[in-house]
Amino acid sequence: MNLNKSTAYRTKSVVLRRRDLGEADRIITLFTREHGKRSAVARGVRKPGSRLAGHVELFTVIDAYLIVGSNLDVLTQASSINIFPKLAEDLRHFAQASWASEIIDKLIPDSHPDSFLFDLLVKFLELATNSGDIIHLHHFELLALQKSGYQPQLDACAVCGEHLDPSSIRFSAHNGGTMCPSCPSNLQTHKLSTASVKTMRWLLAHPLGQASILKINNQLIGELAYTTRVCLENAIEDPLRSGELFSPSPDSLVAH
Repeated sequence: MNLNKSTAYRTKSVVLRRRDLGEADRIITLFTREHGKRSAVARGVRKPGSRLAGHVELFTVIDAYLIVGSNLDVLTQASSINIFPKLAEDLRHFAQASWASEIIDKLIPDSHPDSFLFDLLVKFLELATNSGDIIHLHHFELLALQKSGYQPQLDACAVCGEHLDPSSIRFSAHNGGTMCPSCPSNLQTHKLSTASVKTMRWLLAHPLGQASILKINNQLIGELAYTTRVCLENAIEDPLRSGELFSPSPDSLVAH
């Protein structure tokens, strides 16, 4: 379906972010399944008794009715399909949902549909609500990078292609993945354990939601968190603000 000016359309959406506009309106950023990321005005949504208000909370999955505008669409109706109240009640769960939503917001261009990433985000929001296990977030990050064309090289040196020495694996997001000790890098690299490399390979080969069977300690989580973060920020060429709530940047991993 082509979205020309004044076209009315209906689509399944996730509320990624929102900001106030004027005295009573809000601009809502939606990730829609059929039409990608769209920004829309929700008029009067901040007025008492607004019918839209309860359906445009952050991370809510909605059935949205919109009209295409010149710069912004207009959200005329919405009904909730799936709400996640626990995300607003628990800072840890909220931080994970914010991080995942910001990743999608930064990775996906406007009006670029991607049903796989849409379903991936909805699945992750369900996991963040019901489990909150941080491994699901790192699984989500890697699958989002993979689908967006930024999957890191983990099977050999990303520079020379040689096999990796398990005792001295380095990682460089700028160079595209793991590196052998022989290849120089003018950019920051960090140490990576064999366990981390094997875990990331496993995560990339399995659907989101299956990682709960893995036995992962805090050191491994730290390596995964730092590695996925530098990969994401290298891909989008911009810091991710939501990560300040929880994402570690362990200095002990950094090796120039």
